[in-house]
Amino acid sequence: MKLRFDGDADRCVVEGVHGDVLLAALAVHFKHKKIVSTQMFNYGVEQWLSEQGVQVIRTKVGDRFIKEKMKEMNINFGGEECGHIIFPDIWKSGDGLVTSLKVLQMLCESGLDIIQLTKDVTLWPSVLLNIKGKLPACEEFVNGYRILIRQSGTEDLTRILVEGPDLDRCHEIALDAAAGASLDTV
Repeated sequence: MKLRFDGDADRCVVEGVHGDVLLAALAVHFKHKKIVSTQMFNYGVEQWLSEQGVQVIRTKVGDRFIKEKMKEMNINFGGEECGHIIFPDIWKSGDGLVTSLKVLQMLCESGLDIIQLTKDVTLWPSVLLNIKGKLPACEEFVNGYRILIRQSGTEDLTRILVEGPDLDRCHEIALDAAAGASLDTV
């Protein structure tokens, strides 16, 4: 298992493990009943967590919004796919070293490796398409697919996220949405 950190080490990812899957494994292992993540959190992982008795509270993209929601709702765990994971009982913001220690603690306590711990987590295939220009923001479920359209908070782009059971169909829906097709027809 390889742990990777960003330049200022406030993020930590486990190589080969999707960030939302890692959040799910940590939430279940440490018995959190609620976690805070962003509107980009994988819906398949959210459904899996729900089956484990864990509720996902969504917020805008960005660790700042996650921290605010955690504080507002008094929730002890949250993060986002990019590796910003927050354990406020230990440190008030994302810290890659804290995350790495919690991952190692989880592995030691469980006696399992990271692949064994995450093998049952359902990750829906997804497509993220960035386009220039503005489309109306929305989140809809159409024919078993989640479609999230939102403005980037950092660039002059619209982000189209499509998740569902079939990756090829996710691509088709994302391209249709980018072309301005009605979501009712996708």
